[in-house]
Amino acid sequence: MKRACITIEYCVECMYLPRALELVRALLEEHPEQIDSLTLLPGHEGVFDVSLNDQKIFAMEGVLPKPDLIKERIRQALAGGARA
Repeated sequence: MKRACITIEYCVECMYLPRALELVRALLEEHPEQIDSLTLLPGHEGVFDVSLNDQKIFAMEGVLPKPDLIKERIRQALAGGARA
């Protein structure tokens, strides 16, 4: 099974860091053996994007996501399934 490199880019001005940290914690708790790296990338202009192995799996479109949505997409991707 391919190990995961996850990047979360979050907007500094929008104060999205707490949501990014919440997601980091949830992912590390759920997939401790499958994650090689998890990177937080400070961004701007309302960004909250999540990439898995350099493939974007979530790009925010006006509404900050709940961690469960992103966790499900990562779970599917790690299992080899289609993106939600």
